[in-house]
Amino acid sequence: DAPQYAADPSVKILGGYEHLVKAGSVLNLTCVVTTPTSYNQMTRWLHNDRIVTPKTGVSLLSENTPHTSVSCLIIHRVQHRDAGSYVCAAGDIGHDMAVVGIIEEATPVKSFLTHNMLIPFIILLSITSFIIVLGIVRTVSRNSEEVDSCSRRKTDV
Repeated sequence: DAPQYAADPSVKILGGYEHLVKAGSVLNLTCVVTTPTSYNQMTRWLHNDRIVTPKTGVSLLSENTPHTSVSCLIIHRVQHRDAGSYVCAAGDIGHDMAVVGIIEEATPVKSFLTHNMLIPFIILLSITSFIIVLGIVRTVSRNSEEVDSCSRRKTDV
C-alpha cells in the first residue's frame, strides 16, 4: 500500500494577486480548493464584498474531485464596473483574494483634421501656396528688371 498524502487545506486564486484586463475582453478567475478530506461545501465568489451570481455575461463553473474543488468565475465582456477585489471563499477552509484592474485598449492618436475641417484646411493650404508662388514670381521679376537695367546702362555708355 502506498502512503496517503494528506494535503493541508488551502484556497488559491491562480495567476497571482493582481490581474490587469483590457476592457471588453474575457476575465477568467480560477480558484483551487484542496482539502485532506472530502470537500462538499460550495465555493462562493465575492466582488467588492457582494456575492457573485450567474447572469448574462457572468458564468460560474465548478469541478469537484474527492480532495480538490476548482471554481471558475468568467466575465465575458469586462467593463470598468468589474474592477475591484474578488474573493474566493471556501467555507471554513479559508479564502483567497485577487484585485482586478481594467485597462483601456490603446487607440491611435486621432488626427487633428476631422472630416469637417478637411475642406477649410485644403483651401488654406491652396491660398498659402498661391501667396508663396506670387512672392517667388515677384522676387524673380524684380531681379530680372535689375539685370535688364544694368545691361541697358552698359550699352548706353
